[in-house]
Amino acid sequence: MKRINSFVIVFIIFTFSLMGAKMNNNPRIYTRKDLKIELSASYVKETVVLKMKFNNLSSDTIKIPTFLFPSDEKDFFGDWFEITDNNDNIIDYEGIQADIDYNSENVDCLVLKPNQKYTITFSSLTKYYNLLKGEIYSISYLGPLGESNTVELKIRK
Repeated sequence: MKRINSFVIVFIIFTFSLMGAKMNNNPRIYTRKDLKIELSASYVKETVVLKMKFNNLSSDTIKIPTFLFPSDEKDFFGDWFEITDNNDNIIDYEGIQADIDYNSENVDCLVLKPNQKYTITFSSLTKYYNLLKGEIYSISYLGPLGESNTVELKIRK
């Protein structure tokens, strides 16, 4: 009887610890493999407009520091896009290059639940890359959030 009681107590403790683990919905910091990034580009009113869709592919709730998203309001700090012209020449990045050192507990973060999507629109790409009118470019995102598809964009004269 004592042995059965010990087994029951161990089983109850194990069950409650599993329930506690399931109930812990604290988001974890993202990894590059967590996100699917879909890039689309258009040329509108003399401006290159990039739309980036982020989808949390993981089964976890994740948090992503907001400063890692390209933004028209804030400068970004690295060569996050690979842009080539029709001759496969790489277009050089002309912005700030900086290392990232941050504590994820002390920065604003976007929280994405499993399979949740988030979209941004970014229109200041020409601030960081010298894109010429009349050219066709291939653009990919290769930044800290992961890698995107490649899109083709013609800059009209």
